[in-house]
Amino acid sequence: MSTYLAEKYSNLLNDEEIVDLFQKIKETYRSISEAAKICGLERKTVYLWKETGFIKPKTKEKVVKALLEIEPEQTLSYLTKRGVDNAVEILMTNLSTIYEKAMEETDREKFLKLAELFDQIKIEHSGLIIDKLQREVNDLTFHIDIDAKRKGVAWESKSFEIFKTEQLETIIPMIAREILTRRWVGESEIATHFNLSESLIVSVSEAMQEVILRTNIFRQSWGRMTEAITRPFSEQLPISRAQLSAAAPEYVPTEHRPLEPEIIRENLSSSVL
Repeated sequence: MSTYLAEKYSNLLNDEEIVDLFQKIKETYRSISEAAKICGLERKTVYLWKETGFIKPKTKEKVVKALLEIEPEQTLSYLTKRGVDNAVEILMTNLSTIYEKAMEETDREKFLKLAELFDQIKIEHSGLIIDKLQREVNDLTFHIDIDAKRKGVAWESKSFEIFKTEQLETIIPMIAREILTRRWVGESEIATHFNLSESLIVSVSEAMQEVILRTNIFRQSWGRMTEAITRPFSEQLPISRAQLSAAAPEYVPTEHRPLEPEIIRENLSSSVL
């Protein structure tokens, strides 16, 4: 297995990284000669790295294979990280190339095809983008959208449908602030501005409206209850069923008779406490 992995993934590593890995082997075996022996290399090969600054592919494979056998978990984690870093670099290069071509394109149909290709790649690799490149890709998407409007091209970017928890902790308050400023015509404009799905904006807006509605109802009910308690006794007696229903509907008695002020005060006090 170590031979297969070394042959397949050692090319992910540059010369400097191979030297670092060899150094780990040297630290374990405490000498260059012993480390070179473990890797199946001659000692002079290691010194040749410093002179030429070049490491042959087969030499890379031997170093990676040796380290996979000595520390498999750590070496695989290292290779995984390098693989992700390379994928991120390639993905960003790909998207940036498409973006630059779209910005330079004057033909509407060709521009639209480039914009759609950009979106397709963005959605296909959304997990990697969200984890590593969201700010950069959002910036490119924003400028493509502006250029599409300037060129009169009907194009709407697809938004990401998955988010990390820490992103939602930032996104939701940000959306709420934008909704409260009332400087947008509707949810679609906020969605376009932040490259988010309109359904997310609508959900946050509806939740805010529900909270505001419930807060207003509570304030109105509390005001009516407070008014009923603080009025002089002469004004409170007798309190009709209709009056009590308006002030505190949850305390309407089952019998059709006036309720004494002491009973109202007792019930409201226990409820508040």
